Parts: sequence; C-alpha cells; structure tokens
Amino acid sequence: MKILYSWIKDYVALDVPADRLGRDLTDVGFPLERLEPLDGGDALLEIDVTSNRGDCLCHLGLAREAAAIYGQPLQLPDCGRLQADPAEIDWKIRIQAPDLCRRYCALILTGVTVAPSPEWLQERLKALGQRPINNIVDITNYVLLELGHPLHAFDLDRLHGKRIIVRRARPGETVTTLDQGLRQLNESMLVIADERRAVALAGVMGGEESEISPGTTRVLLESAHFHPGSIRRTAKSLGMSTEASYRFERTADIENAALALGRCARMILDLAGGKAASRWMDAYPGKKPALRIPLDPAHVRTLAGAPIPDEFISRRLEALHFGVSMRRKSRWQVTVPSHRNDVTREADLVEEAARHYNYSRIPATLGSWNQIGHMPSWKRSEKSLRELLRGMGFSEVINTNFANGAELAQFPGYEGTPLALENPLSEEDSHLRWNILPLVLRNCRTNFNQGQKDLRLFELAKTFYRSEGLEPWERKRLAILATGLADSFWWAEKSKLVGFHHFKGWVQSLLRAQRWSQVQPVSGEAPCYLDPVDFLALSCQGRTVGWVGKLSKALEESYKFKQPVFVADLDLESLYAIPVPVTRYQPLPRFPAVVHDLSMVFDPLVRYNEILQAIRDLAVADLQRVEVFDRYVPQNDPGGRISITLRLWYQNETRTLTLEEVGEHEARIIDRLQEKLGGERRK
Repeated sequence: MKILYSWIKDYVALDVPADRLGRDLTDVGFPLERLEPLDGGDALLEIDVTSNRGDCLCHLGLAREAAAIYGQPLQLPDCGRLQADPAEIDWKIRIQAPDLCRRYCALILTGVTVAPSPEWLQERLKALGQRPINNIVDITNYVLLELGHPLHAFDLDRLHGKRIIVRRARPGETVTTLDQGLRQLNESMLVIADERRAVALAGVMGGEESEISPGTTRVLLESAHFHPGSIRRTAKSLGMSTEASYRFERTADIENAALALGRCARMILDLAGGKAASRWMDAYPGKKPALRIPLDPAHVRTLAGAPIPDEFISRRLEALHFGVSMRRKSRWQVTVPSHRNDVTREADLVEEAARHYNYSRIPATLGSWNQIGHMPSWKRSEKSLRELLRGMGFSEVINTNFANGAELAQFPGYEGTPLALENPLSEEDSHLRWNILPLVLRNCRTNFNQGQKDLRLFELAKTFYRSEGLEPWERKRLAILATGLADSFWWAEKSKLVGFHHFKGWVQSLLRAQRWSQVQPVSGEAPCYLDPVDFLALSCQGRTVGWVGKLSKALEESYKFKQPVFVADLDLESLYAIPVPVTRYQPLPRFPAVVHDLSMVFDPLVRYNEILQAIRDLAVADLQRVEVFDRYVPQNDPGGRISITLRLWYQNETRTLTLEEVGEHEARIIDRLQEKLGGERRK
C-alpha cells in the first residue's frame, strides 16, 4: 500500500519526519518496505498491509493508527449526507441478491461539468501510480485511496429506466468493461444493471456503455458493500484484478459505504459544480448490531506476557475507535467498530493492546504450563520406525500424494478404489495414490538411471481410497525397498547381493524391535506384482497386515530393472492397533545355559514358521531361544526331504539344569514335530 506523508498529515498533526512514521508503523504491525523522498519535503511510503487489515488499505486507516501511536486526535474529512429537498429525480434501488450485496447507496448529481482535475489532485494520484482521467473519475479514485471504499460514477443519461438493480448475471449475459474487454458472465457473478442490461461488474469494474464522458452532465454515484468471496471468484474467473476488487476481496467496511458516498458527492460539487438532484438512496437490508466482546485487562497481561497498564489498554483501544465500557474493574465491555471485521474475540483485543505496547518491550520469557505433554502411541511408533530403518542403512524418500492411474492398475489387492483428481496438475499424476509402492519404485528407477545400483529406501506416507457408498478414506502405510549389495564392499571378502532371506530378516527385525510379536510371516497367495516363490504375507490374528517379497518378473521388465528388487508393504494402521506388551526387566541369569543342536528331516513344503510354532505350542518352561543353525539337502533321500538343524537354548533362573532334564524337554519337542509336521530325527 502506497501512502503520501503529506496526505496522512491532513488527518493527524504530525511533528515527526516520514522515516520515523515508517518505523513507528512497523512497530505496530505495518512494516515499511520502501521510503521515497519527494519534492517539497513530502515522501512516499510503501507499507505492507496484511490481508486481514482491509481497513488500512487507505490513508485514513493508517492515519488512525498514527493518531493512536502519537496520542493525537484524528481529523476526519467532511462526509455528511447530501440530498435534494425536494427531489427532482426519482430513482429506486432493488437488491435481488441480498446474500451477495448487503448494502447499496446511491445519489444523483446534475449540472456537473466534466473537465480535467485540479493540479493538486492530479499530483497526488500520479504520485500513487494512478492515471488522471477527468474530475469525476479522479474524485472517485481519490476517495478510494483516502477512505478505502470503492465507488463508481454512471452517466445517468446512458442508463435505461429509473431503477438500479443489483442481481446475479443471466446465463450467456455479457458486459463490455471500461478496459474495452468483452466479458462473458455466468450466474455466480454479481452485476449492477438498469432495466435493460448489465452496466457494471459489481465490485470489479464499470461498464463502457455507461461511463463518464466529456458531455456528461448528470451522474449517478454508487457506493456499496459486496460479499468478498463473490468478488474474489468473479475477478479470478475473469482474470481481472482492480483497486476495487482488491479491497472488496478483503472485506470493506459496510458502514463506510455511506461515508464514502457523502465525501465523493461533496468533492464533485466543489470541483465540478452541480447540485444534488435526488433523495439519499440507501438499501441496507439486514443491518447487524455492533459486536461486543468482554475483556479482562488482567487476561491481557497474562496472554501478552507484559505489564500493560489498564489505562494504556483503554486509551489505545479508544484511539483505534473501539468503544470501552468499564462495568467492573476486572470486566470490560468492548464494542468493535465496523471497520475492524478482523476482531471477533478477546484474544484479538489482546493483540491490539500488545502491538501498540510494542512487541520489543515484551520480555522473552518461558510461559507457564500446567499440563503434561503427551505423544500418541502411533506417533512414537512412527518415530521409532524411522530411527530403526535409518539404523539399518535405509534412506527415507518423500514423494507427492499424486500417482499415475496406469501405475496404480499394476498394484491391485487393496480395499476400495483409487480416487481420480478432477483437475490434475498433469496427465501423468491423475490420481491420489492408492498404493505406496509405485512412487518408491520410481525412486528406484531414477537411481538406477543415475548409476546407483545399491539401494535401501523406505517411505512412510498416506494412501487414499474410496469404499462403495462411503466418504474417501486415508490410510498410513510403510514401503521398504532393497536391491544390490547386502553389505558394503570390502576387498578382503566378496560382498553378497541382497536376497529374499536378507530382506525378510530386516523386516522381521523391524517388527521385533517394535514389539509387534503377534505379526508372523505366513505362506499365501502372492499379489500379481510379487514373485510367487520369494513371498511371504505378514499376518496378525488371521488378518493380513503386509507383504514381503521379490518384485515379479513382469514388473521388473516393465520398470526395466536389471537386478532383483525386494519390497515390503505394511499397513501401519493395523500395526498401530496391536497392543504392545509392557516392558518388564529381570536380573541377568545366575546359572549357565545348556545349548543343544537338534537335526530333523522334514518335507520340503514345511516352513520354518510352522516348526517354530509347533515348538512354541509346547510351552517348554526352560526353553529360552530357538534358531535355525543349518539347512541341508541330503543327496540320498528318496523323498527329497530337507534336514533342518535347530539350536536350542535351555536355562533355568533358580538352578543349573541337568542333562536328564534337557533330554526330557528335547524328547517332547521331537515327539511334537513328528506328530504335527511328520518330521524325523536325522540319523
């Protein structure tokens, strides 16, 4: 917002230079961006005004702030109402869209003379980047910059009928605006119309057919209040941005409509001659009472963290035109002025007091807090997952939530259906991602193309889907990918490539570290994008919560991968719901463990998890740990069976176990494996 120092001085008696005014405005929330000295001791100040302070997009608004800062009275311009008595011309206003136009004021002036504006007015407009046109138009622009309220002047003789109608545009209706652009309108747009056609785009720009010309002698002045959302949509839809739309979009002051009309009419009569020829027209349906907010001055000091005196609070609020009624010392009633639509609650009043007290005077202290912070269990799990995966050498990738529809089709098996975007940024990313793997595989392909073949990646993100008859859903998932060397290259030892068992071990270590012991790898039917052999489903209480496997040959060829790629896809929502056992500590064992190796021969279709579960079902009290020590395929076994050597750790907390006791435990285990899985002890 550009303002003239001399113009501000018209309303406030300032005895400070322009640069000091800029610094003081900065301290109360209006940063000075640029200061340009002008001839005659004047200066141009460029002030940054936030979007919620539409009342300060004018000289009077910033003068009000300056008056409060320096404790000076604010000198208001003459904005009194004018009207002909009796009225020579009878016009009416009809608001057909009261939801989009809350107030419409108008006045007719006759006998005006259109001519160039006085030099002082032209110089002020030029200094602020405005092009002088003629005295009538220049005065409406001047009042806009002065009071912040847009106005428009119509040539009355170019209007049809005796009514101004504020309505929505009709289907297929057009209007040629003052910039000579033909605008195609739709029913969401608000227009100002006479009895035949639209003559202006409400709150944006006037129409060419009713503009002020050198021969104009009768003028209809309008000053209105329009819904900010409607003006914003219209301006954006038509690709227009004007001084008027900029202010209406930020919610103009509804009470300022009449003041701006009075100010503009008086200036026209002073500078262009003529007289008021109609009554004062003011259509104001649904006027609302002023907002009143209770305020506790002690609460101001608590929230602001500064010893702001009661007198300072009341004095500054009144200087900013708030009404302060002190019913009790500890409870005030503050009436909000109409131009401060950003103030709706007590906290906003605290901000007003604090910013004028000056934020730099508020000491930097740690505020009091009487609550204990709490991190949800899922948040702790998420943090732990990231730390564990980084500790295993995996790098986190972060992708957008958009995915390719063709890629999503390669990854079926999820619940619901993908969500297509109505206005995608590109054809390639036409959907919200339904599966987390496609974008991680894109990351893998990008790395391969750059010559990086050894990868460990993970991404923790949301997926989106729609179930039939229900609203769209979000679900968090974790994707893990590994390919290339399993460990760092070392000249003294040949490095191994990542295999299925490497990858499965990493995923199991992750689940074990999170204490999700109920999740077990089980065999099952692999999704079409995973290899049917190198695959395991992750199951919890009979429900699949993820998959671990090698990418299928077809998908490797589709992505042009030249080496095996292993992926895991985990449903975090289901994992977060698993109750985590309470951590229990016990003393270190005082007695030694007895370690035995047990070799059993099994059918090749028997899985290790089945062996482990069969042993767990026995609930051997002294059995602490079971691990696979060796896997051997005998050459002379007619059934093609496989020998598995298990290493068993036995330990008792109160005494040393005897070999006889261990032998009894082992006999039970052998019998169980024979009975349940058809295993035989290897001879």
